[in-house]
Amino acid sequence: MPKVTYEPISAKDALKKIKDLCSIMVDLAYGAVLFEDKGLADQVDEIRDLVVNYNYLLTMSLQVAVRDAKDAQATLPLVVIGQASIDIANSAADIAHVLVKGFGIHPTIKELAQKFARDLCKGKISEESILKGYSLKSIVEKMNYSIAIFAVRRSGKWIILPEESMELESDDTIIASGSSSGISLLKLLIGGKAEEISPPDEEDDDSVAESLQDNIVDYMTALKDTSEVMVDLAYGAVLYNNKELAQLVTNM
Repeated sequence: MPKVTYEPISAKDALKKIKDLCSIMVDLAYGAVLFEDKGLADQVDEIRDLVVNYNYLLTMSLQVAVRDAKDAQATLPLVVIGQASIDIANSAADIAHVLVKGFGIHPTIKELAQKFARDLCKGKISEESILKGYSLKSIVEKMNYSIAIFAVRRSGKWIILPEESMELESDDTIIASGSSSGISLLKLLIGGKAEEISPPDEEDDDSVAESLQDNIVDYMTALKDTSEVMVDLAYGAVLYNNKELAQLVTNM
């Protein structure tokens, strides 16, 4: 990780950056495993380094602002949030490391990943695609569906959280998340090779092994969904100074 130097940034802006990066890391980590894309997995590590960097900037910003013991006590929760965010980033990186370290992906994990990322799509913009030449902002607005294009691969390099003004070109590869309807439409508009992740078909099978496997997948899916809700609620509790939300997170 490169040397960290002080930059003037407010604690609020630093926390927002940290929160946004942590949120995108989770989708990228599962996407890397789903699409078996080592380059994407490497990006997760790079984003983790960014989270650590912004946490350092957050800490330095708070140190500059502290004048006495009362200030120190008031800023302590922000320090704790920053460290907790690093834990989230490290956990997302651990998911991506399943691919980076060359571990084989068990069919159960693939099924689990499908349920986790049923609203993810990876596709390559074809020469004939009507999306070519449109900015990411225009695409999202014109589709009238809730989708977000959060990664674009161009000239062999992944661009994470690209600018809204970025215009898509042929041979660009995009990764998007959103509603099932929005992802299905996006897949059609891409016009090239696209991988849409959807839940596996349900089959009638009374075998004990498959029943146990289904239970594991369902349990882990519930665990992942609950974890995501907890992260959003935790940040919300701090932003809005809401003790009831904080207690809800604790109870979960």
